[in-house]
Amino acid sequence: MLKRGNPSEAYRKIAFDACVAGSKGPELVRLCLDDVQAALGQAVWAEDNARVDLRRSALARAQSGLAALRFGVDPKNPLGPALVTLYDAMASTVTANRFRFDAAAIGRVRADLTDISKAMLG
Repeated sequence: MLKRGNPSEAYRKIAFDACVAGSKGPELVRLCLDDVQAALGQAVWAEDNARVDLRRSALARAQSGLAALRFGVDPKNPLGPALVTLYDAMASTVTANRFRFDAAAIGRVRADLTDISKAMLG
């Protein structure tokens, strides 16, 4: 028997994967930043609506996106070590929120991601 899943999530993942496949450099970074921010927004919504299942999957998606951002940092970039440290701190915050949700902490991560996006990509 087939596992029942969330059809909208399946379509979102296919669309995201297609965008990733067609992107390079800054476009790919923007996609990852936007996806992490969207996942964190979904986690806040899920918490507000008592949807623990959605909150968990959204936080897992955010962690994956942060890992992709971290591993994509160019080692030749003079800001590379600072970005890695920042992404690690964000990932730690997301991990902590899997066990005890703190919407304010998630909001700070989202604000930091917005700042990074503006600074790096205009």
